Amino acid sequence: MTGTPPAREQLVPDCWTVPAAAEQLPALRDALTEWARHLGLSAGQVQALRLAAYEALANVVKHAYHPGANGMVDLHAAYRQPPGEVTVTVTDHGRWRLAPVQPEHQRGRGLPLIHGLTDELTIETGEDGTIVRMVWTVSPHPAAT
Repeated sequence: MTGTPPAREQLVPDCWTVPAAAEQLPALRDALTEWARHLGLSAGQVQALRLAAYEALANVVKHAYHPGANGMVDLHAAYRQPPGEVTVTVTDHGRWRLAPVQPEHQRGRGLPLIHGLTDELTIETGEDGTIVRMVWTVSPHPAAT
């Protein structure tokens, strides 16, 4: 994994790139969580960011690449002051594919979950992959101010 959580006084962005594989996601989620904590976000903001980003990352693993493909996922996190905004972007370079149908599992709840956890959600799809951009307006207390 490239990138490290920033020092408390460092204004970011930060970016991590890892193989799009389920076993990579916990470390990536933890690095993003640490980044958000160092920034000074509230516990609730950190949890919303952590869960929404993890769901977007999991969607890359499930839907972006064909089995056996060696795809990558990029996670970009940035804080902007003013207006006190955190943006997390998850980017893949694959093509959307449906997950195998499993009647005993209900699917399709990830994007509504992400939408409910963010202040703004945009999804761009194209020939070169998908970009999921999640934005939160944060209270003025982050350490980066």
